[in-house]
Amino acid sequence: MSADSSFRNLRYVIDNYVSDYLFIRLMGSMGGDVKFSESIENKILDFNSDNLFNLFIDSRKIFSFTEKFDVKGFSVEYLEEKPFGFLMPITYDKNPFDSILESCTHTNFRAVLDYHLLEITFKGRVRLEFDRWWYEPNFAFWNVSKI
Repeated sequence: MSADSSFRNLRYVIDNYVSDYLFIRLMGSMGGDVKFSESIENKILDFNSDNLFNLFIDSRKIFSFTEKFDVKGFSVEYLEEKPFGFLMPITYDKNPFDSILESCTHTNFRAVLDYHLLEITFKGRVRLEFDRWWYEPNFAFWNVSKI
């Protein structure tokens, strides 16, 4: 996703999908310390992005970022649940309409902000639609499909 559409897409997904897990850690080059790693199933995830990008769980502030995305904003990873509850990435060609993704059970939104890796996992497959090319033909920006 492009940086300019990331918060709009995240708002739609939070409002329309079930949040499952939240993970925040420093980037490896900054020490890699885990700041937050917790199941958020049956909890209310929310955010605001006025001056800072603040994450809340059940109305309690969890973390603040200065809202600085790199050029690409959130990236999306599709996962499937394996035996014993493990989530494994699904390998597919760059096309988010690939039929292999029918086995998707979770979608991971990932971004780097303020030297922190942020991952928010949602239940189900968040569907995407083409936005525009970043570097054709290998890198495209996508938006969350509201269909």
